[in-house]
Amino acid sequence: GVCVAIGSLVHIFDVDCQTVRFSLTFESAVEVAAWSTEGTFLLIADSSGSLHFVDVTASAVLFSQELFTSTGDRAFRSVEMSSASSEGVQDLLALSSTGALHWISQLDFPSLRQAINTGNMERIRQLQ
Repeated sequence: GVCVAIGSLVHIFDVDCQTVRFSLTFESAVEVAAWSTEGTFLLIADSSGSLHFVDVTASAVLFSQELFTSTGDRAFRSVEMSSASSEGVQDLLALSSTGALHWISQLDFPSLRQAINTGNMERIRQLQ
């Protein structure tokens, strides 16, 4: 899919960019985003200093995490997902506008997908 952000509004399009699959509105302006390797999760960074983990398959924000409190107009310069180190497991690198690097390692997207599909809320909380 394709993600287009305008202010605090995000549109997720299908692969052909012909149809909007769903839209999300955040409290703060969206600055950068990164897709998981398999394209079923989207990580969105906003101007408040928060990361939002979006399940594209379910068309919903799974959870949000404030990495820091933003003091300026812009919180993030970049958010990147590493190549999968093992089957679907990735690291997230978020560079703040102050130059601080935030690293979240071993995001296990296949296990998260399995927990979502089976409704295992305990496992979802562990992976969060």
